[in-house]
Amino acid sequence: MSKLIPEDPKLKMMQKVMVGLLPVIDKSDADLGVLLTLASMAMETWLDTRFGAEVTDHSIFAALTQHFESEFHNDLKSLNVLPADVLTRVTDYVPEIVDYVQKIIDNGYAYASSGSVYFDSAAWRRDRGYLAKLKPESVGNLDALAEGEGKFSDVNSKEKKNQVDFALWKSSKPGEPFWDSPWGKGRPGWHIECSAMQIRSAITS
Repeated sequence: MSKLIPEDPKLKMMQKVMVGLLPVIDKSDADLGVLLTLASMAMETWLDTRFGAEVTDHSIFAALTQHFESEFHNDLKSLNVLPADVLTRVTDYVPEIVDYVQKIIDNGYAYASSGSVYFDSAAWRRDRGYLAKLKPESVGNLDALAEGEGKFSDVNSKEKKNQVDFALWKSSKPGEPFWDSPWGKGRPGWHIECSAMQIRSAITS
């Protein structure tokens, strides 16, 4: 796992957390629960950095997401929001996502590279024009791309043909969830998830 670097936004977040911890630590009668709650974010980052690459049990990831899914539905119920007619989870649609990515490759608008698959922005622009229909001013905006892709983003990656190409399927690093695919063990890029789930749900509904 990568270490925190001075430019990493997590560093400022961790510094803020540690500053908040100081008053609690200084108290001789400090509440352990409060201390652990305040320190949890920093502890999670430290544990992930030290031992995250050793995680191989998918049930750990499933338990975490199921917890927050349950919390989300409880919040909706408290707000008197009716449940959704169709509930989709990305993890239930990985085979469909793999097929969808392969179709984009077959159509000439994506390419495999080092176990990942990237959307070929130049090929699309050549045949169909710019992708940024809603915000034309975002064309070529690498900061916007980095904000949207999060950990998937690396504008300087040698895996890409073009800096603005984005991940449809990303090769998984040690300690990250993964599924088998024609390109190796990896996970879906968030750009492709909703498209594949929507198409599949429309067909089956």
